[in-house]
Amino acid sequence: MVFGFKPEKITSAGKLNDEGVDVYSSITLEYSDQRFATLEYSTLAKISETVTVTGTKGRIFIHPPAHASMEISVATYDESGKETEKTSRFPWPTPSDHHSGYLYEAEAATEAIQRNEIECIEYSHAESLGIMNIMDKIRKDLGLVYPADEP
Repeated sequence: MVFGFKPEKITSAGKLNDEGVDVYSSITLEYSDQRFATLEYSTLAKISETVTVTGTKGRIFIHPPAHASMEISVATYDESGKETEKTSRFPWPTPSDHHSGYLYEAEAATEAIQRNEIECIEYSHAESLGIMNIMDKIRKDLGLVYPADEP
């Protein structure tokens, strides 16, 4: 995660349907030094599957679908504020149905197991737990309770 997995504040709002399934949410993760991330999802409307990282010197835009993108744009600002943008394409080495975007995670886990390691260098236990804590806070804010949550 760009800013880490321990935000100072997590704010979320959304809606559950009659069956208790979360159908949309808007989430803000606040970090130190006025850094923040906003996320949104919906099962009710088609929303852009993009990622934009914006900073004081430019922005990075990951084209849709972000989880299996083949294109990225980087815009930089010079001292006068003039923007220069460059887009790079990196086609998948094999045909993709855009559903194998997490293949690298499975490959990393396989390699760790083959090396008799209990943790992937690329994705630590601490990061997994940090993301779980973020998700738990969001679920609590939404009132989303799974059967496994019940005592």
